Amino acid sequence: MNLLHRLAESIQKGDSAQAVSLCKQLLEQGFTTPEIVSEGLLKGMNEVSEQFHTGTYFIPQLLLAARATQSAMDCLSSSDNASAQTAPKCKIVLGTVEGDIHTIGRRLVAMMLTAAGFQVIDLGCNVPISAFVKAVEESETEMVFVSTMLTTTLRTMRNTVQALQAIGRKRPLIIFVGGAPVTQDFAQSVGATYTDTAVHAVVRSRQAFEELYGASPEKWQSQPQK
Repeated sequence: MNLLHRLAESIQKGDSAQAVSLCKQLLEQGFTTPEIVSEGLLKGMNEVSEQFHTGTYFIPQLLLAARATQSAMDCLSSSDNASAQTAPKCKIVLGTVEGDIHTIGRRLVAMMLTAAGFQVIDLGCNVPISAFVKAVEESETEMVFVSTMLTTTLRTMRNTVQALQAIGRKRPLIIFVGGAPVTQDFAQSVGATYTDTAVHAVVRSRQAFEELYGASPEKWQSQPQK
């Protein structure tokens, strides 16, 4: 069994110590950060996603896998392989709409996005529309996640998405929506992208990033700044 396969398995098991050890071994053998992320970490997370969808894994397993991935990413970012002269991470604004104080789902998404190589600006819960707009404008992000766990705040989510769409920008803003009462039909009705799980949120954000920049987040970050 090669090291990349073992790394993927360590993520599936949520074994942070083993994930870090294997990352160090891979770096010593000359593997690049993008190779380690795409062929090891992401393959492990993809398997975790499959297990979650089939009901084999639950939230605790997702959290352990996300923490193992984050530990591995921290190891890679502190290595000589990750030059100090790299481009800044892609930023993603994340928050739960005003009127909703739920936190667990949003925190899980934030943890997994961070582990996937994004810089997450977590606005927390009960976030006013004006705070979403201000954060997007100040961070100059290309993506924003809007969540709610309450049917009663779906109207607020709609209004939040509309306010974000009204921001004057040179590049389009990709808006993701998710949470227990959110459906594909609702997302389409407001012109947003639907995400049904934390793992799906990571997959869709990476797809959107690659469409925007023509490279995965880790490959883009490893490019020297101009």
